Amino acid sequence: MRTRIWTVGIFVVAGIALFALVLFLIGNQHEMFGDHYKLYTEFSNVDGVSPGIQVHVSGFQAGKLSDIQIPKGPSSRFRLTLEVDQSVKALVRKDSVATISTAGVMGSKFIDVKIGSPNQPEAAPGSTLPSKEPVDISSLIAQAGGMMNQVQGTIKDVHGKVDTALDSVTKTVNHTDTLITGVTGNVEKIASNGTRITGTVDQIVNGVQQGQGPVGVMLKDKNTANQIKATVGNVQQATTNLKDASAKVNGMIGDVQSRGVVQKADATLENIRDLSKQLNGTVTQALAQDRLGQTGAANIRHTLSNMDRMTANMAADTESLKHEFFFRGFFRQRGFYTLQDLSPNDYRGDSKLAKEIHTRKWLTAAELFEVGEDGKDRLSAEGRRVLDQVAPAFIETLPKNGMIIEGYSRASEPAKQYLQGRERAILVRDYLEQRFHADHTHLGIVSLANAPPFDSGLSTWDGVCLAILKVH
Repeated sequence: MRTRIWTVGIFVVAGIALFALVLFLIGNQHEMFGDHYKLYTEFSNVDGVSPGIQVHVSGFQAGKLSDIQIPKGPSSRFRLTLEVDQSVKALVRKDSVATISTAGVMGSKFIDVKIGSPNQPEAAPGSTLPSKEPVDISSLIAQAGGMMNQVQGTIKDVHGKVDTALDSVTKTVNHTDTLITGVTGNVEKIASNGTRITGTVDQIVNGVQQGQGPVGVMLKDKNTANQIKATVGNVQQATTNLKDASAKVNGMIGDVQSRGVVQKADATLENIRDLSKQLNGTVTQALAQDRLGQTGAANIRHTLSNMDRMTANMAADTESLKHEFFFRGFFRQRGFYTLQDLSPNDYRGDSKLAKEIHTRKWLTAAELFEVGEDGKDRLSAEGRRVLDQVAPAFIETLPKNGMIIEGYSRASEPAKQYLQGRERAILVRDYLEQRFHADHTHLGIVSLANAPPFDSGLSTWDGVCLAILKVH
């Protein structure tokens, strides 16, 4: 009997301990035991947002949305209460902007708070952060469709007017050509007749001067001479009439030009220029700034960036089962790792993952980075030269093996160490992708502050480390 009581007691104690452990794990997962402070922000549209979703500070999970206050009227906005971890308080400044972002193609939402400017004071507990409304993809697509319809209609209108103008010019040119062709025949006949008359008169005059024929005899008579002079005068008048006829032909050609064919062509070109200005104005208006100060081009780039990020997260969403509580150990024992989702604690504490790293290359911050005008690190020319020398030996092992880029920093505060280490790892990863065309899925990054893993043999580091991971 006593043995049975002891068995029941042990079973009850074990059940209570298991229940407490599960309660602790769930509370830790939802950050119920952390030290938080409250911030507020406001949005006009909270589609897909509900209390309990995560709050990220520049991509780092730092709290949750605890409450949504419904506005009192159409002119007001929804007021959101954010519970943010005290560890990231130094990163949230008065000019930090909160926005609603989408995590993956499945559509789950989270509140993303951007890091503020270093010269701004920290956001005090209970203060309201400025917000940026999320981009409505359906409205943007509808706007783009309307703009394309308007552009297509304008192009059709321009095409019709150009065709009409070209038809008018063609008809005018044809009419002018017909008129000139008809006049040319008459002018040629008049010129031919004048030439024959002139030749005949010259022959007669020459014969008379030589005294040949009856005309030469008749010239002895003054009356006959006067008549001959009159005849010559008539010939000269005929020549004058010929010149007048030529002048009339020129006048007819000038009349054709006075019909304004050139002016009509210029007017047509001017209309085309006006239509081009209208089309340019339509496109400029479509790409102008919205009420938040964002241009149409910037909104399109932001939308495409979100779509690219949603596509990139599809693989992570489809493999989410590997990170569930009941299946995580099963997949870890079989070598399944997601390089893009490595956390510092899991990375340091996973002994199996540590055994898979067989090569490391330690690079200092002094030989890789320099401080830019914005006060942040950037790759120096010497840093790019160093990576060009050491990276090819590592890149050649991909995709058979994976690479983990560890970022380190000796900044004054833990939050700044994490942030600077992550930025350094991202700079190196982006350069390797651009310079050596490395696949993004084969390069993992992790920020380890200033403390390398225990098996590395180093107590502290400032810079990055390239670690090659064998993938079975």
